[in-house]
Amino acid sequence: MLLGLIRQLSLRRGRFVLSSGAISDFYLDLRLTTTDARAAHLSSQFLLQEAYRLGVERVGGPTLGADPLVGAAVALSVEEGRPLRGFLVRGEQKKHGTERLVEGHLAAGDRVLVLDDVVTSAGSIVRAIEAVRTAGAEVLGCFCLVDREGGGREKLAEVGVPLTAVFQVGEVLDEAVAAEPPTYFRPRTPYVTTDAIVELQPNHVLLIKRNHPPYGWALPGGFVEIGESLETAVRRELQEETGLVLGRVEQLHTYSEPGRDPRFHTVTAVFVANAQGTPQAGDDAGEARSFPLDALPADLVFDHASVIEDWRQGRYRFRPGDLGAKLRP
Repeated sequence: MLLGLIRQLSLRRGRFVLSSGAISDFYLDLRLTTTDARAAHLSSQFLLQEAYRLGVERVGGPTLGADPLVGAAVALSVEEGRPLRGFLVRGEQKKHGTERLVEGHLAAGDRVLVLDDVVTSAGSIVRAIEAVRTAGAEVLGCFCLVDREGGGREKLAEVGVPLTAVFQVGEVLDEAVAAEPPTYFRPRTPYVTTDAIVELQPNHVLLIKRNHPPYGWALPGGFVEIGESLETAVRRELQEETGLVLGRVEQLHTYSEPGRDPRFHTVTAVFVANAQGTPQAGDDAGEARSFPLDALPADLVFDHASVIEDWRQGRYRFRPGDLGAKLRP
């Protein structure tokens, strides 16, 4: 029913110039959904289900997209017997009165679900997350009605927050997807990442210092984007985070233990590679440095201490010193 209302109220086809300057043959105005009585009631039911699943006390997000959803969900939560409080994050800090960036109910220690009506590149919702964290609250998840699959899910994962979307944009656009009942299966799968072991000098390994939770040192790498191979992703991430251009890359092993990432379940393909250039920290890396294998930092995150030890012991085909012998630019 909600999918049908989104198509009826919010979906427009034609030629549209987006805020990024890109041309699109469709446009989604979700505010026409979230300000409709029936659609707002349905949307807030989905939002509350996610809020209760996560066990949060506060729901909120960037104005204006989150405003109708927050109001509808807070009101409905009273009828559900599990009342929540809401907040809104301004586009910029108020310059008069209380001079607040966050309006409503938010305090240090609150457990929070951050939301928006639609997520594309996630710029506004990431800024809202930063404002919530600055206030001392904990963000347990993000929610939206439609994920436009414009890189937002991956960007949110980079800042340590999983996204739950009621619909993917393809479901909204595909008239063959029946609104009720669903006849398709969309699996929930782990996030796919890549990491790289780069030995710039004998018995050393290149690490980056993370700017986002979990904080600490890690192998350089990141999330695989839609349309990328694992090899393309590891090359892109290494160049973004360290400025290095990789030569040949070889897959060492795939690590998939559900608890390896404290944020959510990730599966990572670890590569060994040689590289050209001098490492320079970039993107979400605060520092890039080569460490001796017998003097690794104590705050290695994820399972990267075990990954490096596997490589050090030669458990999976490659070991230190093989980079020069087996891998050539």
